[in-house]
Amino acid sequence: MNAEDTNLLLLTGVSGNVTVNPGMAQKLLVILEGEDFLGGSATGKTGTPIKQTAGAYFSVTGAICDAYWNRKPGSPVVMKVYAPLDAYGTSPSSAAVDTVSGTKIFTFDTGALRYAATQYIRIEDVDNQSPLYWANNSSTFTVKSDAAYRLQLVLPGQTAAAGFSGR
Repeated sequence: MNAEDTNLLLLTGVSGNVTVNPGMAQKLLVILEGEDFLGGSATGKTGTPIKQTAGAYFSVTGAICDAYWNRKPGSPVVMKVYAPLDAYGTSPSSAAVDTVSGTKIFTFDTGALRYAATQYIRIEDVDNQSPLYWANNSSTFTVKSDAAYRLQLVLPGQTAAAGFSGR
């Protein structure tokens, strides 16, 4: 919009509210506990992920977004979240986004993350329906060890396997 004061009276004014709608859905976003959505930013989020404890449950929020990380309600997609670095962990089931909010909360149940280390969560479009939306990785976060409750005996020729319960 261009406004020009042709009488040189230096008139000022304020426009009414302008609604800016999200663009076409293009990519997925995962928000960790301690983070919040921030559409229009470089990463689509703000905040610092909180530390998680190995073996404890926690939740993440998946979202469908436009190119500028604005949530895009009304765009159906089935998403999957998982922790690629945790060989012994388990992941929530794939689930459809809530088309009213453009988001879905996924809960990693007790025992889901077992490896105490720096981790990240990956979110992917798994419905095999066109269009396929860009996958994305979360911020990195720390998974700290749970309280000790057993002793691991490692004999010569064996290797300790962090995160493996041996059950």
